Amino acid sequence: MYPGMEKVCVTIDKDLRTVPGLHFNPDKETEAVLITPKEAQRFHLLQTLTGDVTDGYPGCPGVGPVRADLLLNKNMGTISYQKEFSRGPRKGTFETRWKDQPFNNAWNAILSLYEKAGLTEDDALIQARVARILHSSDFNYTTQEPILWTPTNRLSLDFTA
Repeated sequence: MYPGMEKVCVTIDKDLRTVPGLHFNPDKETEAVLITPKEAQRFHLLQTLTGDVTDGYPGCPGVGPVRADLLLNKNMGTISYQKEFSRGPRKGTFETRWKDQPFNNAWNAILSLYEKAGLTEDDALIQARVARILHSSDFNYTTQEPILWTPTNRLSLDFTA
């Protein structure tokens, strides 16, 4: 529209931080902040985990901002294991327990938390798609249809570096 002019997204809505580029929140900042593609993707996955009450999607039950941040910083998810009781009234019985474990990328770690919450990969994918603000690259201009987000058609999902 204005070739050669720098564009800035001016908004108080934090959700737009899932779109790379220059951003300015007049309520919180004194100058524009550059959101890189990796930072935008990380914020998108943070929203996938924590949800957004204002926008009406829950994210992953039991995962708040602190847990989500840890997961994305270390690709830390959970795995289940069976604990056998060796004494007491529950002797000889088993219980499913969970322990933290690093994963090879953030999406697999996210899936492990959804699994722990009794949800599926489809549930996680729905939350990820709701959390994503569509980018211009997320639209097929030939067919006039959106290209839905999938973990395989995006940047590396490793935020540990």
